Amino acid sequence: MARIGILLVIGVILPIIAVSMYLIIENDVNIIRVTSSDAVTIGPVEYTVAFDETHNGDKDTMPENTFLQVKITAKNISNSETVISGGQFYIIKDNKRYNAVYGEFSSKDLGRELLAPGKALEKTTQFDIAFDEQETYEVIIKPLKEHPTRDTAIVCITNC
Repeated sequence: MARIGILLVIGVILPIIAVSMYLIIENDVNIIRVTSSDAVTIGPVEYTVAFDETHNGDKDTMPENTFLQVKITAKNISNSETVISGGQFYIIKDNKRYNAVYGEFSSKDLGRELLAPGKALEKTTQFDIAFDEQETYEVIIKPLKEHPTRDTAIVCITNC
């Protein structure tokens, strides 16, 4: 009877533990916290994110609240082309996620951009959020699936 117990532990339980540990390590996220003027590297791209302005949209896209616009500088630090997207950026406030809002507010609006090796670009994106000048706002940058990293950045953009 003891041999069956030992075989059960070795044959079933230990592989389950090993697979569980592998999945935990593989999906572990590394959080990097920076302030607005600091650069942060997520995968092959170095980002600088800063508060730009608030605005009320245009005739085609009006916010429910106010558009909080951020300026994003992205530089490809790898040796191959890479992609950046407005979908990488969001704000969490009061346990609610605010995704970037796409529009044609200016020629600098970030959509999905191909970034050549060593090149940088400056874009903007905005979030429809009830903006309060006294509050702290943090933009979260997640890597795209194509980016070989588990890093995620939290960039404080106001009242840090």
